Amino acid sequence: MANWQDKIDLSLKDHLKRQIDETHNSKEAMLSSDNPKLTQLWIAIANLSREIFEVNLRLKYLERAMRDMSKEQRTTIMETRKPSEEIEKALKTILKGKKKPVQKKATKKKPKKK
Repeated sequence: MANWQDKIDLSLKDHLKRQIDETHNSKEAMLSSDNPKLTQLWIAIANLSREIFEVNLRLKYLERAMRDMSKEQRTTIMETRKPSEEIEKALKTILKGKKKPVQKKATKKKPKKK
């Protein structure tokens, strides 16, 4: 009989493995439970809840940092840079320098017909 985990979408397998590994950190609690399978599910839910909480904390921190940036600074930045420069800078920040510079394609000008 094939393992049910082999039939899971590839994009979910790593996440599933991580959740299973995380729940095994609480193996003692699972084994002492009257219903270990149900306990494992609740532990996985608690782990996911903790991850969501941590992501929300980070998001709130970033939102607060953006809000605290004075309006004058935001205006100055937007006036001195073109929107495309802002997008490239944001992408570089997000991708931590892994982004390759965008090369503009040279276009040939068509000669005017007389």
